[in-house]
Amino acid sequence: LMAGLGLGGAEILFVNRMQVDPPDSGLANHCIVLNNVLHPQLYARLKQTGMAASLFNKLPGDGNPAYLARLLDYLKRQGIRLVHTHDEGALHWALAAKALRPGLKVVHTVHNTGLAPAWNPLRKALYGRLLDYAVAISDAVAQECHAAGLRKVRAIYNGIPVAAFGVPARVHRVPSAGAPLR
Repeated sequence: LMAGLGLGGAEILFVNRMQVDPPDSGLANHCIVLNNVLHPQLYARLKQTGMAASLFNKLPGDGNPAYLARLLDYLKRQGIRLVHTHDEGALHWALAAKALRPGLKVVHTVHNTGLAPAWNPLRKALYGRLLDYAVAISDAVAQECHAAGLRKVRAIYNGIPVAAFGVPARVHRVPSAGAPLR
């Protein structure tokens, strides 16, 4: 379940993953895009994988309960028992669905440091109580999730060689006498 299928990092990684490992594991995978934020080429690439995709075409910020009814109906018709989200907008809709369908499991991936500490007390309480599992993209994110009150958190390797982005050691060169400074 995702808020939109724009050109964000999580969306591109999701589609790339589906292209590398198409959904042929025997499990029925579905992609539900809530908002009318849709990059046509990315959507075309997703459709080429064979994954079932449903577009709700909701306006961003529209909290009409009819969308929740549509989501619940889709989950029931497709026999979906687990929802995975990558953004808080989609997470809120998934948790609302779970509140009305208690057997539904919700897993959420937290992609950045600073997100969990910024949650207000109500969000911390709701996420801590209703979220079945949190996937953190690093140990630092996992620590923040635990500190925010999430019970089940697992850090996973995100596939990005972060050491390549480290600050290089500075090289100090002392110019020889008479050499121009550059």
